[in-house]
Amino acid sequence: MWLENITEPIDLRIHFSLRVIRWLTSLCILFLFVYAMIAPQGRYYADECEKRLECYNACNKAFFPQLSCER
Repeated sequence: MWLENITEPIDLRIHFSLRVIRWLTSLCILFLFVYAMIAPQGRYYADECEKRLECYNACNKAFFPQLSCER
């Protein structure tokens, strides 16, 4: 993005603002791919933590019925 292509004639060179837009677009596409790979795992861990919390609350209710647990 920062280096201008000096081998091309001046009339055919890409302006700096257009190079920035191209760079931001490629960065956004890269971010979308990374998010698509990471997001399913994040949902899995959230579900596992939710199961742990339910188990913990059920254990507290079974052994300490007078204790009131809140989320």
